Amino acid sequence: MSFIGEVKDDYCFNTIAANDTNWKDNGIPDPESIKKIREIRGWVLKNGQSRVVNGPATPPETAAVTLHDTSINSFMGVPLKGASGLVRGMIALANKDGDFNAADQEEVEHLSFAFVEALERWRSEAALRESEEKYRLLVNQIPSLLQNSI
Repeated sequence: MSFIGEVKDDYCFNTIAANDTNWKDNGIPDPESIKKIREIRGWVLKNGQSRVVNGPATPPETAAVTLHDTSINSFMGVPLKGASGLVRGMIALANKDGDFNAADQEEVEHLSFAFVEALERWRSEAALRESEEKYRLLVNQIPSLLQNSI
């Protein structure tokens, strides 16, 4: 199970992409599992740091985000940070065969930088297209405005 999401201007979390093959195989997680994912997601977004939680053997300092008694066996969340360091969203993976480790975290952190760059480029291009369309509409209306003023 995995998802990529961003925090919108209204502070709502918007899922960009999700893969729920584990949910299809094992059924939709119980409400307690969803609550645990939200707790971990919130921790990653609030602290701007990656977080790996591998089942109930997680260190005591992460007790607020442990996964015992849920259908989520392991979870890794990596923040998406813009050039300014502001957290824009996160990449999350869950239920890996075996535990998540430092190498997994490092690989996803490298991927997160590329993803943020692509997302920011896409947003800039979309804003440019919107601006060009507004300008084009304005320029196309000039002849009729001139004709009406004469």
